[in-house]
Amino acid sequence: MELPNQSEFGYYWNILVKRWKLLLGIVLIFSIAAAAISLVLPKVYRGTVNFRVASIIYNHSPQPPRISIKEIKEMLGDLEEKKFEIFSDLAPDVDDFSISELKGSSQLQIRVDSRKPEIIPEAIRRAVDFVSSQKEFRFLFNQYEKDLDIRIQEITTALRQNSTFLRYLEQMAENQKLQYLTNPADISRKTYELSLERQRLLEEKKNLVSLRLTNDVTVSKYPVKPARRIIVLVSALVGLLFGIIAVAFIEQNRLKQQRP
Repeated sequence: MELPNQSEFGYYWNILVKRWKLLLGIVLIFSIAAAAISLVLPKVYRGTVNFRVASIIYNHSPQPPRISIKEIKEMLGDLEEKKFEIFSDLAPDVDDFSISELKGSSQLQIRVDSRKPEIIPEAIRRAVDFVSSQKEFRFLFNQYEKDLDIRIQEITTALRQNSTFLRYLEQMAENQKLQYLTNPADISRKTYELSLERQRLLEEKKNLVSLRLTNDVTVSKYPVKPARRIIVLVSALVGLLFGIIAVAFIEQNRLKQQRP
């Protein structure tokens, strides 16, 4: 039997149009089945919080993290294996726990997925405590704190020296034993600048933390899993592909039967 005199694409298109009810039925079967399965799957909610490592907050201008996400993951190890260590009694209800880097930002993010949204804030708090308790973070914190103490002490010493020298000049001038070789106003200005720098460093030390949260914990209002729309859409596409194969198989059998 000869095929109709038309393009191959047009021929197969006409076959699909002719069998549209079969195609639609298969797509509907797959879609309905996927929707039913997705309704049975447990709902999973997600909580997140952003943080910086070893941040200095001064005038609302945080410094970038001093440890990369790669180094953090190396020091934390396999988070799945440490789930019970981190979350204790909440571990069975935590479906997923991860730490990732926010693209285009100096921030990192802790993410916790759970079927019970009410336990997510506490789970995130425990995750934050676990991360901040790492010895590498504590070392970084202590090292920077020591650096600040050294700098503050240096400035304090310089302030004392300036103050002593300024009083000496004033006493000599009062006794008319010495004319000013250095303008006292310059020394006073320098002393003022050092005082401001010392105050700034004290503020930095006060706000120095090994891990600082940059936002409040957020918990999704709606489940992030299962993604029902995606599941149904993918199932519909799979059903369409299966339907096309079925139509092609049926048409091939029909042609075989019509051959003499």
